[in-house]
Amino acid sequence: MSTPERFAIEMNLRAEEMEESINRIVELAGREIAREVIALTPVDTSQALSNWTASLGSPATGTRAAFSPGEFGSTASASGSAAQAAAWTAIRGRTTGQDVWLSNNLPYINDLNTGKITPRSSPAPDRTPYPRFAERAVLFGAASVVANSRKIFK
Repeated sequence: MSTPERFAIEMNLRAEEMEESINRIVELAGREIAREVIALTPVDTSQALSNWTASLGSPATGTRAAFSPGEFGSTASASGSAAQAAAWTAIRGRTTGQDVWLSNNLPYINDLNTGKITPRSSPAPDRTPYPRFAERAVLFGAASVVANSRKIFK
């Protein structure tokens, strides 16, 4: 027979397990969104994909140079890997209650996202611009939440 004290201990343990599970789901979703938005960002010089910055608590400010500057999408893979590693490191540092932000402060990122501008290279870079690639990445993150919630909360 369970006593009120034992019941309280069990509920506290379950609350801790729930918190850990939710934190893991947030981390996995954040990583998925970062991976997808970096993979889907059209590339010419690697500037746009290098500026996807993950931060905790508040959005990142400022911009940075391309991780691996290049032309015609030639450095997309190297810059994408570096941007993803930086984002995942930031997300991994999250604690309970912290917001995860994924920002890109380049003045032209919204126009690139909406398809108003395309990479300036001729010939076109490897990646075909996908209008609304940022929103598409968020959909991948939402799918990650659903999939991982089903695994964790059986």
